[in-house]
Amino acid sequence: MQPSCYFQIPRGNTAVYVFVFYLYGSTYNVLLKQKLGSSPYKTIGTYRVPIPQLQTFINTTVANVY
Repeated sequence: MQPSCYFQIPRGNTAVYVFVFYLYGSTYNVLLKQKLGSSPYKTIGTYRVPIPQLQTFINTTVANVY
């Protein structure tokens, strides 16, 4: 199944952390990725967030990662 849309939110001064949001139906699958040096991004966390809770997730979890 393909996501209907996606977006990403970089965190930190140099985008060391990135949250990538994939929409599947009424739920976002969110990947937290971290970049270490010159290596590619590595997934360090996954979340499932229903659309009604998306704003709260961004204001709490995403906002507190730096």
